[in-house]
Amino acid sequence: MIIDLTMNIDKNTPVYPGDTSFIEKATAIFKRDGNNVTSLYMSNHFGTHIDSPLHMLENGKKLDEYNIEDFVGLTTLIDCHDKVITENCIPQSINTPFLFIRTLWWKNYKNTKLFYSKNPVITPKCAQKIASLNIKGLILDSWTPDNFPYEAHKILFKNNIFIVENTINSDNLPKQFKIYALPIKLTNANGAPARVIAEFLV
Repeated sequence: MIIDLTMNIDKNTPVYPGDTSFIEKATAIFKRDGNNVTSLYMSNHFGTHIDSPLHMLENGKKLDEYNIEDFVGLTTLIDCHDKVITENCIPQSINTPFLFIRTLWWKNYKNTKLFYSKNPVITPKCAQKIASLNIKGLILDSWTPDNFPYEAHKILFKNNIFIVENTINSDNLPKQFKIYALPIKLTNANGAPARVIAEFLV
């Protein structure tokens, strides 16, 4: 079984306040040009996307410096949708290269004001514990692991852990599954939109 964890990219996709708004413009129309072509204008952190360490570290690792296999692998899920996310929520060890923290916050994305103002966050101590798991990536069904000044982000980035943000459809994910989080192949990128899917293990 496969579940798509990716937000649609359209005018209804939430935009972080002050960030680039999504613009879609037809540059070729079939009736006029014999083909259809559309230009897109948006932030590289729009919709479901991956943050690389360069996003918040001056000399952080770029997204294209990861190997393609770094974006595919088994994932351990912890459910935190009804609790404050502290270090006590994080296991002492896991045997997968990815950790998925389920908050179900994605269900609020159509209410932009709420989505970007009262979101669940992880503490710096929690981020340190996550970093100690030696994972490749942290996956969230929220737009961020923390808010300004983004200490949790920076702790993870200093350990070269990338962050997959704005996943959806996390309701029925099992405790372990395989993740495919494939970013657009942008050069020198601090982040990029990604198609993220979960494959249930047989």
